[in-house]
Amino acid sequence: MDGETKIKRSGKKLGLFAYNILILALVIYSGFIVYRQIKLNYQTNLKIDDFKGEIESTNIQNKNLNNLLVYYQSNTYKELEARKRLGMKKAGETIVIAPENTDKVEEVHEEQSIQNSAKDTTPNYQKWFNLIFQDVELPNFKI
Repeated sequence: MDGETKIKRSGKKLGLFAYNILILALVIYSGFIVYRQIKLNYQTNLKIDDFKGEIESTNIQNKNLNNLLVYYQSNTYKELEARKRLGMKKAGETIVIAPENTDKVEEVHEEQSIQNSAKDTTPNYQKWFNLIFQDVELPNFKI
């Protein structure tokens, strides 16, 4: 009897061990499935956020284009373009064409010619000699 009870106990232990392994395998498999679904859900949420951003930027661009369309259809734009491109004017309005400001150009040329004539013609070695040996005051150091 002692041998039979050992076999029964070892059989029960083996069955219990197999049962525990099966439960562990199911837990691991369930964890893997849950992880995969969470990852898929996260990636889907990222794509949704990207699409929402694209929709918002497209809506802003659409509003800007609608504003431009309203402006281009306005009488103000038509009037400005007629004045600019066709040279048209309103009734009772006079157009004055002013000559370009040539006084500024002449002043700049005069200043440049004065600066060119006022350049120092002293040779470089003479300037160094004057700097080093003439009119040089040494700083007073207190000791």
